[in-house]
Amino acid sequence: MAIVEGEAGIGKTRLVHEALGHSAIGNRQVLVGHCHRLREPFPLGPVIEALRGADIAAASGSSSSLVGALRPLLPELAAHLPACPEPLSDPRAQRHRVFRALREMLSALGSVVCVLEDMHWADESTLELLSFLLSDPPSELALVLTSRMDDADGMALVMRALSHPSRRVLKARIELPPLSEAQVRALACSVLDIDEPEELPGMFADHLYERTGGIPFVVEEVMSLLRDRGAVSSEPGALEVPRAVRDCILERFDALAADAQLVAGAAAVVENPVGEDLLGKVAGLPPARVRRGLTEALRVGLLAEKPKPSYSFRHALAAQAVYEHVPAPQRRWLHLRAARALESGLDPLPLSQIAHHFREADLPRQWMRYAEAAAKSAHDEGDDRSATQLLQEALATPGLGHAARVRMATELGIAALYSVAPIGAIALLERVLEEEDLTATVRGELRFSLCRLRFHAGDAGAWREQMARAVDELEGRPALAARAMINLAQPARLTDDTLADHLAWLERALDAAQRQDDPVTHVAASAQRATILLTIGDPAGWEALDEIPTGGGSAEERLQLLRGYHSLAQAALDLGYSRRAEELLDRAEAIHEEIDHTWWKLWLAGTRASLDWTVGRWERLEARVRALVEHTANTPGASLEDHVVLGSLLLSRGAVEDAARSLTSTLIAARGALWAPPLVAASGHLARIHLDRGEVDAAGGVAGRALDVVRRKGLWVCAAKVAPMAVDVLLAQGDRPAARQLVGEFASGLRARDAPAARAALAICRGALAEADGRHAEACRSFARAERAWHSQPYPYAAALARERRAVCLFGQRDERGGELLVGALETFEALGARWDAARVRAQLRSQGTVLPYPLRGGRKSYGRELSPKESEVARLAGMGWSNREIATALFISPHTVAGHVSSALRKLGLTSRQVLGSSARQSDGVR
Repeated sequence: MAIVEGEAGIGKTRLVHEALGHSAIGNRQVLVGHCHRLREPFPLGPVIEALRGADIAAASGSSSSLVGALRPLLPELAAHLPACPEPLSDPRAQRHRVFRALREMLSALGSVVCVLEDMHWADESTLELLSFLLSDPPSELALVLTSRMDDADGMALVMRALSHPSRRVLKARIELPPLSEAQVRALACSVLDIDEPEELPGMFADHLYERTGGIPFVVEEVMSLLRDRGAVSSEPGALEVPRAVRDCILERFDALAADAQLVAGAAAVVENPVGEDLLGKVAGLPPARVRRGLTEALRVGLLAEKPKPSYSFRHALAAQAVYEHVPAPQRRWLHLRAARALESGLDPLPLSQIAHHFREADLPRQWMRYAEAAAKSAHDEGDDRSATQLLQEALATPGLGHAARVRMATELGIAALYSVAPIGAIALLERVLEEEDLTATVRGELRFSLCRLRFHAGDAGAWREQMARAVDELEGRPALAARAMINLAQPARLTDDTLADHLAWLERALDAAQRQDDPVTHVAASAQRATILLTIGDPAGWEALDEIPTGGGSAEERLQLLRGYHSLAQAALDLGYSRRAEELLDRAEAIHEEIDHTWWKLWLAGTRASLDWTVGRWERLEARVRALVEHTANTPGASLEDHVVLGSLLLSRGAVEDAARSLTSTLIAARGALWAPPLVAASGHLARIHLDRGEVDAAGGVAGRALDVVRRKGLWVCAAKVAPMAVDVLLAQGDRPAARQLVGEFASGLRARDAPAARAALAICRGALAEADGRHAEACRSFARAERAWHSQPYPYAAALARERRAVCLFGQRDERGGELLVGALETFEALGARWDAARVRAQLRSQGTVLPYPLRGGRKSYGRELSPKESEVARLAGMGWSNREIATALFISPHTVAGHVSSALRKLGLTSRQVLGSSARQSDGVR
């Protein structure tokens, strides 16, 4: 006997039917019956339903006349049953005869698996029959029973009936828990027919798990509904309750007594787990009736205890189904009682919850008062997303007075900057600026906030003019004016200002900050001074870094330090100082551990991803970056570096079309945000794609526009990611004089600049030019110099690219060392997972006749039971976890061909799992 337990929708039936299809079942006869939730239970209903599917004819020869007692129960099988014996006058004797007849029938059927579903609804006769059977069971009978754990009464009856079986009965009790977050993601992918779990939007998967409680039936129903409506996105919003889930929940709700329904309705309105006392106040019931209602709701599995001693619905969609079922006037009354109860019952007050309940109770004055207080509290705690949402909702409320509107708009401008969703705030602030009579200082503060929000939103527009106007309006707020000047001092802005203009703004900002007795302004100004100097490669930036005050104790000072170290880490990384960048990022993350700010967590994670890309820590990097991109979908200006890393990864792994689309959108967003570094980086990668396709003019256009930005700003330290491609394009166009001029400009622009990455890129440019001129030895020395520079940072991917160029240059001189260098580049590319580059190098090695570190296909040799070289290569990659599509892209074959090679390798090696293919393939063909 196996008892499979779990709450409704957990997958009990699915598990049983999967098990029934297992080869171990063999030729056993399988009988299935169901218990039903009936007002008047049908005695022995599930057993009779199961026997109707039995092969009675085959069993009739080995059964006695006793089984004739089953004729009234199984009239459709009467032709195969003996005559019905005379009825007995004693009902108990008659029932005992039927039980004996059923046991004899089950014995006569031989090897039988009898499945009885939903035993929590079993009638009394069925439970008594099971107890009777288990006391002296048929030797070849196997019982499988399913039951809900969340039906306390039903489970108690089932377990009582099964509590004293014969010692010959082997028992197993299987409890099915809810799915984990990873399992919910995998199930959602299977419903959407997605191959890789990472392809499912990260925020959506988290939200799905939270709302469904990990119950498979609920997950499947939600995903099927969203799939049919095409509504799966990175911003999940409120999930609709599928009809099947709603019906299941409301069936239990409608069966409750009035007090239990009131308690469940109160729990749906409150949402969060709460105790009996608060539930009673919201439901308007005295303690004794609350306990009765709560007990009933718990017994049927509608509510659950979590954590003790508080109660809520098992999953959020169940609460939503009940909430929407409660009539609107009753909901408003419940919300009002909830607000009043929370106002008087807790310390500190749950401000946002109280605001929510007053709003739903249709009391706008109380709702706005609590919303503003909740927003301030959320901002103080670093939850600017919640603060922004509350302020936006309050600010959009009709009838708000002038003073409150201006005050909330100012608060919104501060909170929304790091809210990950600034677009709604921008429209509200613009409306306040247009409609309200404001002082110059307030207007300047709102304008300053708007400029920064527009940058994050990727639509900076007339950013420079508006920020300069804010500086003038903030004359009465010199500390805030200094911060506005710092923004204008950023040389990476895509404005018409020259480098000299930016440095002049920096001097003004520092002068204004020094005249203020404001530690926050001092920290902000000194940190941004060091960042700006490093951005242009000025060695004085390192000295400026050491002058940043670090002893500040206020939260705002720590926030400015966090911002400063983050900016410095990115600047150091762009310069080519990855180790220093990691030290600075570590400092920023240490400060963040104290602050725990949602937005900064994402921004720091983005810079960590950029660092990991640079130093070659690529494992699971794509999934991390995709999650970051999804989380910051509404702030494209603030997540540009994440998009650059994603495009770089996609390109290196051979997903060229996806990389091109990603990088093109990054380029557009960078222009909208007026931010140069990601524009230059994305342009370099796009130019490489165009050049690889033979689209030389398109490559030249992309690279040329990026170089125009570099020239206009004098930011040659940023040219590392585009200048080598631009030189290659000019050489491909046959314009050596222009290439030579560009190399000269680059070298001149780096004079007196501390920029290792840019100097390594300059060495690549010089090597390409020397190679085109036929000066191969000089070219090799330049490529070797670049390789050493990249290695020292470290930047293994760029070092491998430089090694590849050096190897190809040696091949041009018929120098055998080229093969060894190319094999070294190949090993780096494959270790990183740069499949596109690895495939290119392998093709070069084949063309040179160099012996590869593992076999290549040769001729039409028949390999018999051994793996062919191509099968071995495919098996090795499959064993590393690559999908068929990824292998096909890397090896320039079709996914269909890959599938054939995988199948053949599995057959030849006698394996059933592709996970062990890699090691088995190496053992089979001797590959090291």
